Amino acid sequence: MLAEMTALLVQDREITDVVSRLTQECLRVLPVDAAAILVSEQSTGLQLLTATSHTATQLEIYQAMHESGPCVDTIELGTAVTAVGEDEIVGRWPEVGAAVVAAGFRSVHAIPLAWRGDAIGGLNLFGRGQDPWSEEDLSVAHSLADLATVAIARPGLGETSAIHARIREALEVRVRIEQAKGVLAQTEHLDMDAAYDALVERAATRSLGEVADAVLREAQRRD
Repeated sequence: MLAEMTALLVQDREITDVVSRLTQECLRVLPVDAAAILVSEQSTGLQLLTATSHTATQLEIYQAMHESGPCVDTIELGTAVTAVGEDEIVGRWPEVGAAVVAAGFRSVHAIPLAWRGDAIGGLNLFGRGQDPWSEEDLSVAHSLADLATVAIARPGLGETSAIHARIREALEVRVRIEQAKGVLAQTEHLDMDAAYDALVERAATRSLGEVADAVLREAQRRD
């Protein structure tokens, strides 16, 4: 698994491509049902970079808006955050926790994307079950978070400003991906999760950003 993810890094793929595949990999190798990444952008604060479902997207945006939640805490504290069970989740983050529970999740784990002593983002993992994680699960989650960090920071960039420039570029791509999801949802009568899956399927040989741009160009031609 880690070898496959590392291979993506050396192929110089778009950030959004790599982190999208990383979060999808979380669902395969960890006892979780949704995953997402928030990043800290200098001028606009916390922003969603990627999510495996429309529900996870909404929960991350809700955390960013309220400046509260497991992913917010892991970025601010620079340490892993865990809450299991409805009472603990709602008790720690009343508004956000209530939204997490209402979405059907009963466990949350958040891992910081740590770079040179600072957290540039957080990997948020949501589970419908409440079984405790093993040490191996924790180790895998941290490894995936580290890979996401490397994808964003690109060792050798040096300056923090260069890293944030990459984050801004990735966020611009994410906006186009969200727009393309909306187009596919409308034209192919799909829900947002199915529309995202359709984009991912089309990205077998191209980046998600390229696929999204193609969908948007086609929509413009139809108009």
